[in-house]
Amino acid sequence: MALLFSGCSFLNIAPHIESEPITTAKEGVVYTYEVEATDFNNDILTYTLITSPSGMTINSSTGVITWIPEEVGSFEVVVEVSDGSKAERQEFTIIVSEALLTSIEVLPDTMSIQAGSSKTITSVTAHYDNGTTAAIDLTACTYTSSNPTLVTVSDGVIKVSSSCSPTTATITVSYTEDEITKTDTVTVTVTAATSGG
Repeated sequence: MALLFSGCSFLNIAPHIESEPITTAKEGVVYTYEVEATDFNNDILTYTLITSPSGMTINSSTGVITWIPEEVGSFEVVVEVSDGSKAERQEFTIIVSEALLTSIEVLPDTMSIQAGSSKTITSVTAHYDNGTTAAIDLTACTYTSSNPTLVTVSDGVIKVSSSCSPTTATITVSYTEDEITKTDTVTVTVTAATSGG
């Protein structure tokens, strides 16, 4: 601390970044890191991204970095904090991991179908660990019936045999993505066919 003076003036000392960067992120989830820096001379600091992935921004006065990763991978970041004449940089790599399938939702979850008739599942929605959802094509799922002799299902279409008496059946819908399989069920209530007159 002996060289703080030059004549009657303080020497300018570069700002110092004290915060540790957040180096992991999830695809599709907002990434936030607040760069915290101090300045011995109490100068006003300006925060700048020197190197950054597409879409990343930094608040020049607060140092808050915001980004929504759109793909998995490694992304280099270089942040600079300047007091107007001197600066310090922080370099780090953010590893973005993919969103993982956590569950599926099949709608409707109950159906009433007359014997000899059929109905189609309305939708299958995938839910991911980053909070996002996606519509799944009915043909991308596999289906099993608890009563396959009388109640069958293919590509989301549930068919009930005309000889089926009033009963119930459970349709299990499965969807696999990145070796992760999730299931949901539809409860089918079979009603007697109406007479034609």
